[in-house]
Amino acid sequence: MTTVRPYRPDDRAALYDICVRTAHDGGDSRHIYPDLAAYPAHLHIDLLPDHRRRGHGRALMNAFLDALHHKGVSAVHLGMVTVNTPARAFYDRLGFHEIQVADPGPLTYLGRGTDRDLARRHRWCAIVEDQLADEADRRTPARRNTDP
Repeated sequence: MTTVRPYRPDDRAALYDICVRTAHDGGDSRHIYPDLAAYPAHLHIDLLPDHRRRGHGRALMNAFLDALHHKGVSAVHLGMVTVNTPARAFYDRLGFHEIQVADPGPLTYLGRGTDRDLARRHRWCAIVEDQLADEADRRTPARRNTDP
């Protein structure tokens, strides 16, 4: 079984960096990161390795997104360590997109709307548009280059 080690004083600098990047004295940090202003909610999610890939993360995210949506919060953002590609794949599957911010450091910022039905419809429309474009490409004869 995986365990989480206790906090050590050497962790302070990394912890402080994460806190500064995600909040300002425990309050709203949007004035520090204006690129995130359209995403007023911020989230953290951590699952122990033994509990990953079992649907728990998706269930937590859906509950969180639904609660925000029902409270009238339109969008949410998160910061993740860029090299954590399994986490990025998870967030991509949930419909998150990258948010460009000035000086992100080792983090990538992701955001999405909280309306899961709207997000599902947008993903479905994008899939249909891709399929229609592929079909059009197959039906369009290749042009021959007649330039000398």
